[in-house]
Amino acid sequence: MNGKQKAIHPLDQARYGELAARLAAAGYKNTGPRAILLRYFLAGRGHKTAEEIYLDLRGQGLGRATVFRNLAVFLKTGIAEPCQLAGKTGFELAGGPSGHHHHMVCVKCGMIIEFFSPEMEKLQESEVLKHNFRAITHTLEIRGVCARCAEKDAP
Repeated sequence: MNGKQKAIHPLDQARYGELAARLAAAGYKNTGPRAILLRYFLAGRGHKTAEEIYLDLRGQGLGRATVFRNLAVFLKTGIAEPCQLAGKTGFELAGGPSGHHHHMVCVKCGMIIEFFSPEMEKLQESEVLKHNFRAITHTLEIRGVCARCAEKDAP
């Protein structure tokens, strides 16, 4: 690992191995750029557009085409998935760090809070059944103001 790459937290080392094995099983090598991108996602830097990811990683020697091409590989292999936030397509590890989840987005600072609510999931399932609808997938984005920004705006 070169000096610019951050070490992977020991708890994420196993996850890194799983993701590298997924690449290999799909016939892809875990090249240097892919390793950097995997570390990027494991460090919890998801929810960013392809361009934002490129801007974050260009100091590590990754070009725009390399980032975009490897994001496509990560999507194809199920390592990453797109997420629609604030009208933009971002990317995160498939299933996110906590599995299935939804997002709250602060409209002032852009902070993203991931959450999961069993009650909300049950309500969604109930509505789907009530309307005889076959759900394939769903997303939920709640837009508002985070506590920190609300505190700044308080008189």
